[in-house]
Amino acid sequence: MTIQLESVRQFVDDDASVLSGLRRALRGKRVAWDMTFHNEPVAAYDAMRDDPPHVAVVDIRMPGMDGVELAKRIRSTLPSVQTIVLSGSTEFDAAISMINDGNIFRFYVKPCPVEQLIEG
Repeated sequence: MTIQLESVRQFVDDDASVLSGLRRALRGKRVAWDMTFHNEPVAAYDAMRDDPPHVAVVDIRMPGMDGVELAKRIRSTLPSVQTIVLSGSTEFDAAISMINDGNIFRFYVKPCPVEQLIEG
């Protein structure tokens, strides 16, 4: 399955430097993609409910709501949203839980080449 090139993407990570790096790295996609960046998962989920993205790129380890819970909520309330995990965590159990319970489209470990995110 390929994610459509012209799409709305939402990035969720509690690390401001990661979000800043993604903004810079994906600058060239601004014409084709409508991108938003959130450092707080609950606020990101609320924004998704109001205006669902085509793709949500989420971190696993975040305060307030971790990426596993966020992916589960997305799956249950916004089934058309494709979720990609971009995480510094290489814990096998977390990855399996995300894939099985969160309906994850892709799982990438940080640092991830931006080309992988672009290709989906």
